[in-house]
Amino acid sequence: MEGSEKKRISRLMVLVSILIVILCLFGCSSKSKEISQKPTNSLESNTDTKTTSAESKIQNIKLHLNKADIYGITVSYDNNYVAYVQGDPKNYEGQLYLWEINNSISKPVEGIKNQISSLIWSPNSKYLFVDSGTSIYRGGKIVNVAENELMEEIRYIGSVNWSPDSNWIAIGLLSTIPPITPTELNGTIDMAVYNIQTKEKRIIEKATSEYDFIPRKWGNDWKIYYDKHYYNGKPMESMVYTFK
Repeated sequence: MEGSEKKRISRLMVLVSILIVILCLFGCSSKSKEISQKPTNSLESNTDTKTTSAESKIQNIKLHLNKADIYGITVSYDNNYVAYVQGDPKNYEGQLYLWEINNSISKPVEGIKNQISSLIWSPNSKYLFVDSGTSIYRGGKIVNVAENELMEEIRYIGSVNWSPDSNWIAIGLLSTIPPITPTELNGTIDMAVYNIQTKEKRIIEKATSEYDFIPRKWGNDWKIYYDKHYYNGKPMESMVYTFK
């Protein structure tokens, strides 16, 4: 009888041990599911954002954002912010987010959603230019990064190029002069600069019906490089303007 009792107790201990193992495995599985269901715009709580370097923080954020519905990931020049779009990468549509690397969560920028083609940081990292459009005639939105808000919207043609001090952008502006050869635009393109602080538009070279201009680069030497396109078949010319 005593031996039978010992066997029964032994079997009970084995069953209890098996139950403990099963409960531990279930707990680990549940914890894993909780981690995988974290929102896209939030890092794990155990990420030490205060002690890791800026490069490590940026790398962690990029790895976290490596998802099918995210595109346009770009880092500010001072390595303090990561900008990205979450939505539909195939159609370049989504919501703009800004992620300050010392925070564990990103923030959406209100008023900047839907069609977004590219993100262009200013040299001082205080502003972000959001480019959108499906043709050469573009729409642009300028974001004040520190305030996480939309400053203003402009229309322009071609690419956008920041000045070295981040106060100006070089752009093409649509003129009222029609080209001698019909295009998708109703006019030719003036070479211009725009001050994001004062909203001043300054045309540095006017187009004619026979030629117009497309900006290419604003150098650190304050020289603006742009192309002169002819409508009569003449070869394109590379132009340089020293901004004063």
